[in-house]
Amino acid sequence: MPRLTVCTLSMFMIFGLLTNGGSRALARKRSTKTVPQTNDEIEVVGHIALDGTVVTQITMGQHWRKNYVYLNSAEKITVIDVTDGVRPSITSEYHHSLPANESQVKVIVGNAALLANATPAMYVPSSISIVSFSNPASPRVVRQFTKVTGFLIDSHRGLIYVVNNEGLWILNEKPARDLELEKQYEHELMYNR
Repeated sequence: MPRLTVCTLSMFMIFGLLTNGGSRALARKRSTKTVPQTNDEIEVVGHIALDGTVVTQITMGQHWRKNYVYLNSAEKITVIDVTDGVRPSITSEYHHSLPANESQVKVIVGNAALLANATPAMYVPSSISIVSFSNPASPRVVRQFTKVTGFLIDSHRGLIYVVNNEGLWILNEKPARDLELEKQYEHELMYNR
């Protein structure tokens, strides 16, 4: 009987040390919470330099869970994998024989594209500015892109593609957290089950 008591007491001591030591270890653990973003932002997340060819059209496509941007220029179509917006990479180039001012990518289905000889509609701005209104009394230009020849918004992924003489720029829309909406959502979860 005394042996059982000693064994039981030992087990309780070990359990007590583990749970008490564990809570101290948790208390010492650094907080991994990030400070909430208070301002909306548009930031450059990726860039790839091109060979200096003027891009006349930019089109987006998807194939086998990969996202691609098709850059049409005077004599070729450059395909860029933008699945990871931070590290875009050129996957292929196709040299076509259509006149530079008439070649347009009309449809992309997987790894097939439909080219047509149609005159492009010019809806591309020549310069783009990212303006911060975080201080409404004093708005400021954060970044500016000049000599823009291609512009495309991917609203599904929150990305914006800008092509200029320096290459393809990938911008990311980063809306700030809506703290009031988060409080309302927590309230709904807690009390409206």
